[in-house]
Amino acid sequence: MSRLIPVALIGFVFAVLVSVGLALEARAAPAFVGLSQSCASGKVNVILSWQGADANGKEQWVDYTASSDGSWTAGSFQSLGPLSPSANTSSIEGLPASTAYAARVNQKLANDSWQPSLNLQFSTISCAAGDSSTSSPATTGGAGGSGSGSTSANTPTPTNTPSPSPTPSPTATPTPLPTVFQVIGFSDHTSNGGPPPDIVTPGGSVQSCGAFSVYGFVRYTNVRVSTELFVSWRIGESSIPRANLILQPGSGVAIVEFPIQDHTKATYTLQLQNDKDKPPLATGDFTLSC
Repeated sequence: MSRLIPVALIGFVFAVLVSVGLALEARAAPAFVGLSQSCASGKVNVILSWQGADANGKEQWVDYTASSDGSWTAGSFQSLGPLSPSANTSSIEGLPASTAYAARVNQKLANDSWQPSLNLQFSTISCAAGDSSTSSPATTGGAGGSGSGSTSANTPTPTNTPSPSPTPSPTATPTPLPTVFQVIGFSDHTSNGGPPPDIVTPGGSVQSCGAFSVYGFVRYTNVRVSTELFVSWRIGESSIPRANLILQPGSGVAIVEFPIQDHTKATYTLQLQNDKDKPPLATGDFTLSC
């Protein structure tokens, strides 16, 4: 009897150790905890995250398939890897929209055996207008098989290039208002430094027998820079230059004076030029009578 006790004890201890080993190995299987999706050029990028992988393992692979049964038969799925034993996230890029998929994480343990996670079943988003991204906790399905699938390089998810801001339409440059010079009338007197109410418009007659001067009134509009104009009075066929008229930027009315020495009836013409070799910018005439 005494001999049977050690044997039974050894058998019990071995069973316990095997059970603990199996339990530890089961606890080391990865488990999905997150899934996020985003659209890029009409395709879907998926980011998977998981936890619980064996830190002492050799490598991990993410397998995915559009097969509805998730059987993981050779050639029926694609793989991303190898990933480090500590990896807990990976991306699958360029999937078609509105398509059902299954995914799993398959880890290679220290003893070179393979241990897959439970299957994660999901459908890619539609990528229609307004569907840009979505995220949700992962829900796993039934257990998958073992063994690594075909391999491909794991590439990081590219950062979506933001759509360029629309180029604003150039602001229309307002058309500058033209600069205008106009002889608006004549008189033998002024009123408060400007044209009097009884101003005689060009082509009219100024009745004056004793005035010493006659005044021409010139309206200028939208002068942009200081401008010097050549002033001349023409009496009959004679042209008499007078002092130049200097106008400052802006708009207003300028007064041009001409002394009267002979009150004999005659036609007086006022001309303003900025170039003596070019036609006048403004001109106007009146008839002096007494």
